[in-house]
Amino acid sequence: MKKNILLLLSLVLIIISCKNDEEILPEEEKVVPSITINDPKVDLYFSAGTKTITFTSNVNWVATTSETWCNVYPSSGVASKKEFLLSYAENTTYDDRSCTITITNGTVSESITVTQSSKSGLLVTQEEYNLSNDAATIEVEIKANVEFDVTINDGWITKVDTRGLSTSKLSFEIEKNATNYNREGTITIEQKDGFLKSTITVVQSQEGDTSLTNTKQPFDLALIYTGGGHRHAGYFQPKHFAPYVSIEREDGTHDWVFDGFLFLEIVDAPYSYWGGHGTEPARKTEWQKLANTFFTEGKNIYALDEEVGRVAQLRNETNFEKRKVVIAIPEAKIDQVNWGEINGKSMDFSKTDDRIAACKWYVDYILEKYDKASFQNIELVSFYWIIENNPRSTTAPADRRFVTEVEKYVRNKGYELYWIPNFLGLEQETNWQEIGYERVYLQSGYFFRTDYSIDRLEEACKMVNRYNIQPYVEFDDRAAKNKDNWGYKLHDTIDMFDKYGFWDTKPIAYYQGSNMVYYLANSQEEDDVNLYLRLANKIAARQKQK
Repeated sequence: MKKNILLLLSLVLIIISCKNDEEILPEEEKVVPSITINDPKVDLYFSAGTKTITFTSNVNWVATTSETWCNVYPSSGVASKKEFLLSYAENTTYDDRSCTITITNGTVSESITVTQSSKSGLLVTQEEYNLSNDAATIEVEIKANVEFDVTINDGWITKVDTRGLSTSKLSFEIEKNATNYNREGTITIEQKDGFLKSTITVVQSQEGDTSLTNTKQPFDLALIYTGGGHRHAGYFQPKHFAPYVSIEREDGTHDWVFDGFLFLEIVDAPYSYWGGHGTEPARKTEWQKLANTFFTEGKNIYALDEEVGRVAQLRNETNFEKRKVVIAIPEAKIDQVNWGEINGKSMDFSKTDDRIAACKWYVDYILEKYDKASFQNIELVSFYWIIENNPRSTTAPADRRFVTEVEKYVRNKGYELYWIPNFLGLEQETNWQEIGYERVYLQSGYFFRTDYSIDRLEEACKMVNRYNIQPYVEFDDRAAKNKDNWGYKLHDTIDMFDKYGFWDTKPIAYYQGSNMVYYLANSQEEDDVNLYLRLANKIAARQKQK
């Protein structure tokens, strides 16, 4: 019993002792969550990049952003991890932008404001102005977030200083163009102490009537390829020319369509009349054969004469405008030595004089055939220079004289010389009048390449106005619905010419492959026929303006 009492007392003492020890120990310290931002404002340049963001924290954390262009990595971390990487996209706008980064552990949070500067901008809302020859005032709207200077590069353009004028709009007076050529001027808007620059182009027409009233040369010139064995149309017969010459209405009447026809060929395998289209350069024999093909009775030019006469009879016209004919001059290939002889002399085409002599011989041969034919309904008005690129190539520096001498010879015979360059050819000879070309049409190439957007077509239209030349329609068998169905490209061209007013003011040439006008007009596909009708009606309306 006594032993039990002692044991009980011992237990009580131990409990009391433990109780006293607990009261002596300090109360356990509680952790207070804390996040401190070292730099709550971050400024960024407009270009894309990354930046390390540091902060202090004694807790696990999560970071979020308010904008998609601004991201963080990692987006969360433990207390010992006190930084993340900020990545940001380029600011392609012309305004500053901001993003908020929030760092939180659920109970406390802190934020960082990120501001990204805008891209420097100096833009004009219209880069080109096409004006008549009359005096005018143009107002140029400028969108800029930088200071800029204005430089006028031509004396016939003057800046107008108006007290109430908005700083984002500038006015310029354009003097009347009393010259007999189109002219082009530029206005430069340039950033002060910077690299940004915009250029405004002003194209002003020459003095005089630009309406379709001069009937000496054709307004609507169809290219007729014939003479090559690969042409699926073979020789053009009167029936082939029918949809080119006139459009038949529902009441049986006929309206004139094309008033000009350019006869040409580029290859009759293996012989090439231009460029690298054949394996052998055409010789005098082939040049003569081509001319004879053009003047084959019952076909080609003879067939055109017959069809024009038929339509004139249907229209009961005895005093009508003859359709115009243009004939291409084959290329005298540089360095060709097997072309043939003229008056017993073998031609060496490494010599410019021999190349000139060959072209003169061809012109005379054509004129002899033409005079002998005594056509009633058509007339020869011009020759066509078939080479599309720079006639002053590095391999033949005398080529410019070559073209000029041929042009003089043609002009002295009472005819003109046409040229249809591509972009490269025109850019190399923007002063085409100096060579002697009377009329130049510009190829855009838009129809033939899928990698060309409609911007290519519009650029060609701008160049037509800039260099005072003529537009060019392009299409071939790929426009057919059952082929590549690229008819939309011809529709695009018609629409673009509407935009630039070419249908009312400009002579136009038409590349249409071998005989695509005939094919569209006689197609079983409604879309094809409608494409022909749209084009033919445009041309017919132009012909009525005469």
